[in-house]
Amino acid sequence: MKIPKKCALVGVVGVSCWALPAFSQEPRRATPTPTSSPAAAPPVAAVPLAAPPVAAPCVLSDAAGRCVQWASVAPVAVVPIAPVAVVPIAPVAVVPIAPVAVVPIAPVAVVPRVAPAIGEVPSPNAGTPLAAEEEGALPADGETPEGETGSPGPDGPVVGMVPGESDLSGARTLSGHTFLYPRLFDNAFVASSFYVGSSVEFYHQTGITARVPTINGTSDTISFDRDLTFVKLNYGADMQLSEYVSLGLDADYLAEVGTNSETLFTWGGSGGFDVRPSAKVRLVRSDSTGSQLAFRGYGTFQAGIRAMPLGLLIDISNQIVAATQDPVALATCLVQANFGCLQTPDVASDITASRKRFGGGGALAYAQALGRYAGGQFAVGVEGASTDVTLPLGGGQKTTLASRELLLYAGIAPSLNFYPLLPLGLTYEYRVELNKSSFDANPTVGLTDPTKVSAVSHRMNWGLYYTGRRDLMLGWLAGVSYLQDVVRSMQSAATDPRAFVFAAQFDMRYFF
Repeated sequence: MKIPKKCALVGVVGVSCWALPAFSQEPRRATPTPTSSPAAAPPVAAVPLAAPPVAAPCVLSDAAGRCVQWASVAPVAVVPIAPVAVVPIAPVAVVPIAPVAVVPIAPVAVVPRVAPAIGEVPSPNAGTPLAAEEEGALPADGETPEGETGSPGPDGPVVGMVPGESDLSGARTLSGHTFLYPRLFDNAFVASSFYVGSSVEFYHQTGITARVPTINGTSDTISFDRDLTFVKLNYGADMQLSEYVSLGLDADYLAEVGTNSETLFTWGGSGGFDVRPSAKVRLVRSDSTGSQLAFRGYGTFQAGIRAMPLGLLIDISNQIVAATQDPVALATCLVQANFGCLQTPDVASDITASRKRFGGGGALAYAQALGRYAGGQFAVGVEGASTDVTLPLGGGQKTTLASRELLLYAGIAPSLNFYPLLPLGLTYEYRVELNKSSFDANPTVGLTDPTKVSAVSHRMNWGLYYTGRRDLMLGWLAGVSYLQDVVRSMQSAATDPRAFVFAAQFDMRYFF
């Protein structure tokens, strides 16, 4: 006979089951004996089980073998599972992939290796680049060496390239030809540069006449050859403001001295300067035809002083003339130690003459490349000026001879520049000028009426230049001139013999 059992949840400790007596539907409930457990846990919300509890084992039976106490089964704490938040997944933006441009690879030139001759031991490095080339220490073919500016041209790299220029074009380069500045007239180029130069010149003029005072107060006319030696220093700078405009300043200093006794006595020696501020404008440039045209306007300011022993002779002659006019009065003054009756000469004033010249002018200059190695330059110009020459008369007195000048000139300069084949340049320059001068009347010097003089002069230069660098112009020149010299002959320039001048010159100009 089975004994019915009844199970129920007891608190939160576990499930207890007990037997029901046969004689009662509601038997007395046995007190369950809880099993030992740790400290009570915090209450957990009861969760209905999905399946019925499993029967607990019997731990106490009576004499008839009936179980009167079952073991308590510890309840299983069911931890509620927190709901999982479902995060919506954002749609992924699909970016279209741009097509990849396929760059064709230039074919590599394969240099064939030359087989060694019979019996020759091949070099282990033959056909392989040097380590320095691989590391970039040595320039590759066509490159400019480290520290040099330039770009490779058809015949190799151009050394000393001015920034912004190329092999075939630059401030003074047209169609690959780099021009050399002429010395006798203006050039057509707008560039930044500075230069220094010097020259030694030998001047010779035959058959010159001069009047010199005599001891009796009269004068004689002497004839001699005027021989002078010049030393000239040249300085200048040009600053390019744009590819069309530049400003410049040139200055010359000239010293000259007579080299024979007559010239030294009558002419003496002199020194002077000439300052010329200028502005240049490029009018036309064509790289396709290799031509350029520019206009240059300038001012000229000259001043000089000349010392001549002839003035001292004039003072001595004047003293002698004064003594012979009243010798008794002069003797009386000297006996009384009264030197006031003597004419005290102003020697410094009586032996010096001065010259001042102010003016300005303008010129059109044209350059034409005739290939990579040849070119030509041309110029025409006009200059106007006013000149005052002050001459000593003795006794502290002076006179001034004033004149106005109009100078017309034209020049041509063909040139050869063999760079990059050779660092050598050759030039020839020719200039012809017409000077029309008008002198004011001055009876003291023999001009009773205004006098006009026309003088024609010819100048030539031959130049030899080093052209190994684009930014450097270094040259030596030899020059010859045939002059009707208005500066030294003044009003007699048209009638005096022509002067011959030989010049040896040095020029250095740096471009930046």
